[in-house]
Amino acid sequence: NREVTLQKEMALLNTELQEVSKVQYVDLLTEKVSLHYHTALIAKRAIKIGNQDLESAQSIRELTDQRFQEGIIDVITLNTSKINYNSVKQSLNANKQLELQSLIELKKLFGMYPSDTLTLTGKFDYYLPELVTYDQLSSNLQTETAMLQLKQADTR
Repeated sequence: NREVTLQKEMALLNTELQEVSKVQYVDLLTEKVSLHYHTALIAKRAIKIGNQDLESAQSIRELTDQRFQEGIIDVITLNTSKINYNSVKQSLNANKQLELQSLIELKKLFGMYPSDTLTLTGKFDYYLPELVTYDQLSSNLQTETAMLQLKQADTR
């Protein structure tokens, strides 16, 4: 009788352990999907910005090449523009690779084939907070100083 009771308890513990493992697996899977999804969205946004940067770097490179041909600028400035262009291009390629890798990982997690199409419809919006001006800081500091002086006067 005692053996049957122990077997029942063991079976219950095994069932609970399986449930906990299942929950952990789902949590881990959700975390991985979220990570790769957001990485792909950020990389996609970085690619958009990178393409704009590349156009600007290309224009600067062409302009500096023209100015060098005219003898207006030196070779150091010309080479700097070439280095900048190559750096922007390299960054753009790294972001493209990151997006591709994230999509590949998402396809694996979803059980898709590498040749399957996966389109992300999410949008990554990021806005920098408003900058605080010196005048605002100065004004806040003056207000806080006045408040402290009032508190000190009240305690005397």
